[in-house]
Amino acid sequence: MKPGRVGTVIVGFWVLANVSIAADFWALPPDRARELLRSAPFAIRSEERTAHGTSGTREVELWFPGEQVTLRAKWKEVPPGGDGINNSPRKEIAADELQRLVLPESNYVAPPTVLRCIPLDEVPAAMRPERPTLEGTSCVLGTLSLWLEEVTVPENLWSPERFARDPDYANAMGDLNFFTYLIDHRDGREGNILVSEPGKPERAFAIDNGISFNPWIWNFFVPNWHHLRVPALPEAHIARLRGLAEERFDGLAIVAEMRSDGSGVLRPRAAGKNLDPEVGARLAPGAIQLGLTTSEIRKLKKRVRKLLEDVDSGEVLTFSAEAGTLPAFSPPPSSRRGPRCRGASRCD
Repeated sequence: MKPGRVGTVIVGFWVLANVSIAADFWALPPDRARELLRSAPFAIRSEERTAHGTSGTREVELWFPGEQVTLRAKWKEVPPGGDGINNSPRKEIAADELQRLVLPESNYVAPPTVLRCIPLDEVPAAMRPERPTLEGTSCVLGTLSLWLEEVTVPENLWSPERFARDPDYANAMGDLNFFTYLIDHRDGREGNILVSEPGKPERAFAIDNGISFNPWIWNFFVPNWHHLRVPALPEAHIARLRGLAEERFDGLAIVAEMRSDGSGVLRPRAAGKNLDPEVGARLAPGAIQLGLTTSEIRKLKKRVRKLLEDVDSGEVLTFSAEAGTLPAFSPPPSSRRGPRCRGASRCD
């Protein structure tokens, strides 16, 4: 996801069936890539520090011999205790899992993100810690996020005037703001939101989603996207959201669970009993379980209900992305900041 960098992508022949999703921004269709990153054997061919980001993030090139595929990904080690203020693996993964519920794969806004524990002897020396991440294990625990291709840091991300006249831009910003509103995204600093390079289909992506889901501290000094800045949202997303039973969001209580395979390496397991619904990072001997807390899920449901109520009342407008037409805005987009954002100087 380094701005301006175009990577070499090596993919197997089976990708061609879904090339329309993968070709422009992802090396593989995101749902397929997520499966590989979560559990398929790989070797780390190269690694380097990322140009943006904190918490020791690195760009890694991974070779998957079983699929004959090379993928680039962002690697970020899990902090002590399994969670942190500016490094929250559970919220990064929860954001990805939520987008799977509310967006079609072709409109994903966040990179597929998984929890992975790499055996210490397979970790390159430059990124190998002195000891395993969790006591009693023999691996380095972190998140892997699929690398985005053909993207850059925008000079001017939000333009109400362009939204009103450019349906492609409106679609991209509608996708973005729909997602960031739902996850309560509160870290809009430069480099955390990327857009497609010139000449590529119009898209916008949120690549760092750890400060979200009702964070108790966030970046106050930049324009954030937890409010709706856009004056209208794609009606297909609203229809999909309306069709979801609230109980579907309860699944975000466990977004990752790993247990030792006997050799000290943590492997993914199907979600079991919630070890503590009031805590997001749950540690046990030889195991880790991550998810949203009861309070975070309750507030997510509240945001969903509020959004649907605002659509029904006309406070939030919708438009048809397929038709390529936008509604007439009143007041004009240039004079409004978006629902629940009006009157705030920076909408923070």
